[in-house]
Amino acid sequence: MTLKDTLFPENTPKLLYVTEAASVLRVSRAYAYRLVARGELPSVRIGKSVRVPYRALLDYIERHEVPVREDAPCTA
Repeated sequence: MTLKDTLFPENTPKLLYVTEAASVLRVSRAYAYRLVARGELPSVRIGKSVRVPYRALLDYIERHEVPVREDAPCTA
């Protein structure tokens, strides 16, 4: 199962509201808008509305993924 399959069911719209993107990232609405304003999270403007392409959200997550180290101690 891929990241896309896990986070986005088949019927997910291609463009998400910033609040929806914030929910996926589990960050505040304000922080998600900050990511958009800084250009870290690509967006599309439709009139006055700002949307985040779901592919851009997946790319953002993949860029910020932290690799698991084999020698890291288990904290569970």
